[in-house]
Amino acid sequence: MSSTLSTVVITGLKARRGVTGLVIAARYSTAL
Repeated sequence: MSSTLSTVVITGLKARRGVTGLVIAARYSTAL
């Protein structure tokens, strides 16, 4: 799970969209 969360965070950083990245991360966390 840790590696998956890190991947989501990295993806968010690459997208350069902090808010969107947090929303996506939150949805992934909820899905998990």
